[in-house]
Parts: sequence; C-alpha cells; structure tokens
Amino acid sequence: MITANTYSIRAAIWVGVVPLLAAELSCGAPLSEPMAPAAAPAAPRTTIRRLASHDEPRAPSPPFVRAWKARVSDQIEGYQIAGETLYFGTLGSYGAIDIKAGKLRWQYRTSKEFAPATVLRAGSVLYTAISRQRLAACDPATGRQVWSVPMRDYAFPMAFGDGVLYCWLDTGKLTALDVRTRKPHWSVRLSHGEPGGEDDGLSVAPVLRGGLYAPLWRGALCCLNPSTGATIWKYEPQADKRAPITGLAFARSQVFCGTRAGQVLSFDATHGGRGWHAGAPADIAGAPVVFGDRLVFAARDGVLRSLDLRTGRPRWMQSFTFERDPIYPGPVRLGELAVVSDRARLSAFDGAGHRAWQFDTEEKQFDQPLAVLPGGLLTPGSHEFCLFRPGTPASLPSGNEARLAEAKRLAARYDSLSEDEKKRLVKLGDAAFDALYPRYRVLIVAAMDPDPAHAEIRSRAGSLLYD
Repeated sequence: MITANTYSIRAAIWVGVVPLLAAELSCGAPLSEPMAPAAAPAAPRTTIRRLASHDEPRAPSPPFVRAWKARVSDQIEGYQIAGETLYFGTLGSYGAIDIKAGKLRWQYRTSKEFAPATVLRAGSVLYTAISRQRLAACDPATGRQVWSVPMRDYAFPMAFGDGVLYCWLDTGKLTALDVRTRKPHWSVRLSHGEPGGEDDGLSVAPVLRGGLYAPLWRGALCCLNPSTGATIWKYEPQADKRAPITGLAFARSQVFCGTRAGQVLSFDATHGGRGWHAGAPADIAGAPVVFGDRLVFAARDGVLRSLDLRTGRPRWMQSFTFERDPIYPGPVRLGELAVVSDRARLSAFDGAGHRAWQFDTEEKQFDQPLAVLPGGLLTPGSHEFCLFRPGTPASLPSGNEARLAEAKRLAARYDSLSEDEKKRLVKLGDAAFDALYPRYRVLIVAAMDPDPAHAEIRSRAGSLLYD
C-alpha cells in the first residue's frame, strides 16, 4: 500500500539534512530554531474498506484532517478529558487544554526539574499528584491550588468515589483519603519490594467496581474493600512472571488483565478464582478491550488478537505493523471497531478480524492511549496532543511543473516554514530536491572539499547524510 509517507529518499535527505549541514557550516554548531506556527494540516492518504450497514452506529472514520496540535513542554505522563477540557500531567508540569480550539488554558511547572505529575478530575475538583512533593486539590478552571497534603512517593494514578480519593501517598502504601477532612480512612501496604524501587506502586490506575482493584508493578492484582482497605483477594504471580500489569477490563463477573510478561489473565471478580490464561510472545500493550463475547488485545509483536471471553480460546489474530517498537498503546473501542496505533498509523478491525480501514496521521503516537471523542479522535504523542476530525485533506499538485512550482515557493522561505509545510515539501519528492539544490549547492561542495582543514565538517556531514 502506498501512503503519503512513501516519498523520494533524496527529498527526505535534502529537506531534513541539508539545513542542518548549512547551520554547521555557517556557525559551527547545529541551529535550534523556534517552531513556526502550525499551518494547514498535511495531506495523508488512507485505505478504507467500506463496512456493511449492520456495522452501525456510525463512528468517525477516515479520511481525517488534523484540527489542531497542542505541544507541552515535557513528556506526557497521563491525561483525562472532562467536558471540553483536556487535563494533563507531564514529567515536569500539569495543565489544561481547550478541546475545541486546542489552546492551552493554563499550565504550572512543578518545583523540581524532574517531578512527574498525574491528574484526576472528579466533580468540581482537579486532583494533582506531584511526585515526592504533594497531592493538591485544584480549581479546574485556573489550576489554582486550594489545599494539599504531602506526597512521599511517585505520583501514581488515582481513583475517586463517594468523596474518597484512592492514592499512593507513602512508599508501598495505598491510601483512602477523605477529601472533605483531608484525613485518611485507611492506608494499607500492598508492595513488599525495596522502598523506592520501581516495583513499588501502581502500574495503572486502580478501578472501583464493587471492590477496589489495584494493579501493581510487581504483577500482583489486589481486590480491596473500598471502605476498610481489607484484602478481599490477591493474585501474586510466580517469581519468573513478575511484570507490571498493563491494564484491566471487566465483563459480567470477570476481571481481565494484561502483563508485560506477555500474559492475559482472567479472574472471578468477586472471589479472585483463577480462570483461563493466554499468552503472547511479547509484552501486552495497554488494557484489553471487551467486545460482546470477545476480548481483544494488542501485543508488542505487532499483532492484534481476539479471544473467546468465556474460554480464552483464540478467535483470530491480525498483524497491524511490521515494526517491533515497544512504544505504542493498546487498542481502543470505536463503535464496533477496535482501533490500534503503530507510531503514526491507525488501523481499525471489525469483530471478525477484518481490517475496516487504515489511516496515516503522520503524527507519532507514544504509549498513552487514543481517546474517542464525539466526531473525532485524540492522539497523544510524547510531547503533544493532536485532534483529528473527518474531512478531506488538501491534495498535492498532480503535474511535475506544478509540483516544482510549489516546491520553489516553499524552498524560497525555508527558514520560516512550519512543521506541516516542511512535511508537504518532503512529499513533493524530486521537485523538493530540485528546488533546494541551488540554495545549498555551494555548501555541499564546501563540505566535500578534500582540504584537511575541512575534515571535521566532512565527518559531520557524512554522519548526517547516513543517518
């Protein structure tokens, strides 16, 4: 399949590498430019298989156009959408973005250079956990802190119910904090790892569903009484299977979880009795998703799998990528489709395992899950959020002369091009090469000069070209 990311290698080298080389030759160090304002979205192509009418209700489907892109200063640790606001926590800040416009409403830096933050909107309060600093109740409209209590460990994800915030205030302990009195109802030790070790704490957010289900980094799954903190049941993996739980799913009286040991496990949600288990040759990515009588999950071998919910027997498996990249999230439900991402590409599969559509967003996703919004999809990257809505992308010129003319117009103001304009220039292929060559010809000749005085420049240029 040919997509908009299949372009001339020459153009990619010239658009991406030559400006770096020019900066090296002109000032002796790589140039760091401020990012220009985003222009109109680029023009990705898509492959679609039309679904039959019984696949209704209708859900957003390609082609998509990017409505906005919002950057944040640090790597995204987590996010939550509430109403028309996206709340986020990063490795050094927390803030809020307007969903409609993609504009930052407010943002606060944590007081330390590396202090990851997680957020949870519950009712009229935004709870913000800042690693080894504080747990704060904030005004969602402004981010202003209303009150806080000390936090002595990492800012693990939180859960809320009936006026109680379930959070990880102390090393190895889960606490039920009464948000009215700011006093704990209870605090129980769940982790037996070394204090401060990476196996201390919650691997994903706890879930309130009758009991309080707490998944741990060591691979244990605890079901607690939310009122008292007493253990109802606990699953403890064997030593060679101790790996973080990647997510939970519920159906009827069962709870399912994936692990980084390549396992999908089922339990009786009430008593903790072990049901079936299934395996994959790689880590499970994110949480499994329930579709009627099926459980769908992605593993980091690039395969999406469907299991029978009752027996755990395989229904089907489909490859969605040839990459073996440990950085992509698990599937999400879009109507009756399972959508999974592979760096920049989204693939949707129906209940029978047939690929319904595929779309290249041209925006790199990270390990945070996609979000399905009314009429669109939100894709989180490592340092940015993008909102895609159904629409027709702008097309590229069809003739060589028209392509060259547009490439020349873009090349003439290369230093001020936006990120999207540079992507469009790359897509013009050989026309981009022809348009850029006159501008940088002298610099290339200088870089290839055999004069010993230019040895360092030649070395840098060679590394850039080969990379």
